[in-house]
Amino acid sequence: MRRQWSVGLLAVVVLALGGAQAQGVSILFMSNDPVGFQPDVDLANYLQSVGHTVNTMAMSPKPAEADQVAAAMANDVVLISQSIASTAVSTGGTATDTFYLKDVPRRIVSYEAFMFDEAKWTGPTAHVDFGNTGRPEVDALGLGAMQDTIYITNPGHALAAGLNGAVQVYSQLFSVNFAKLLGPGATVIATADAAGQYPTEVIYETGSMLYDGSIAPAPRIVLFLGQQPAGNPANPGDLPFSSITADGLKLIEAAVVPEPAAMLLVIGGLVGLLMRRR
Repeated sequence: MRRQWSVGLLAVVVLALGGAQAQGVSILFMSNDPVGFQPDVDLANYLQSVGHTVNTMAMSPKPAEADQVAAAMANDVVLISQSIASTAVSTGGTATDTFYLKDVPRRIVSYEAFMFDEAKWTGPTAHVDFGNTGRPEVDALGLGAMQDTIYITNPGHALAAGLNGAVQVYSQLFSVNFAKLLGPGATVIATADAAGQYPTEVIYETGSMLYDGSIAPAPRIVLFLGQQPAGNPANPGDLPFSSITADGLKLIEAAVVPEPAAMLLVIGGLVGLLMRRR
């Protein structure tokens, strides 16, 4: 009887956790123009279509720090678009600026490369420590060409979404982000280059150390999505949402949705506890 009770309780826990996952998460989507910039509108609509709640925040004009923090705390995840000005989430615009949301205990995902330094996810030098591929400023790094593929180097991680090796994320050539000079707590999931030198998908897990030595109070995630490759003669303009491949969408959702690892740990712990009590 006790074993039946244990198995029954475990089933209830699994169903409850699975139901919570199925309900999706609440996302604060920070965009320069969440109703007029079509790529952001389309991404928000996609995330809602797969079961998440998306609350947008217009970042122009720049919202007050207190308003940004309050909005972040009211959601499960913060997603920061490349459409924002990097200074919209910092105190001014220099490498020593403070990222408003740095200490907020919420999962933060960003594809605005030029706030990585304010957030202390990378070193301070643009186009060297962080930046986008496909721009003349990174020709010397071998990253000046636009691309449609990134390279998964950590396929066992949840953020890899079950993918491995070369993964086509766009159906047209565009740019991807890179975050080169990272903190000691960074975990690299994918790189912009086949040689594995320029990370484009990175996570700082909760409790890991950022570039400045501070501790991440919740996951901090670099997302691969780049921005209009200014100065490139082949510049196609902004990337249409329709040009993100199915694999690209898998990576985006894996970044936004918390990994099931915590749930598995809870289940595993309950199994061990209940079996000991048999």
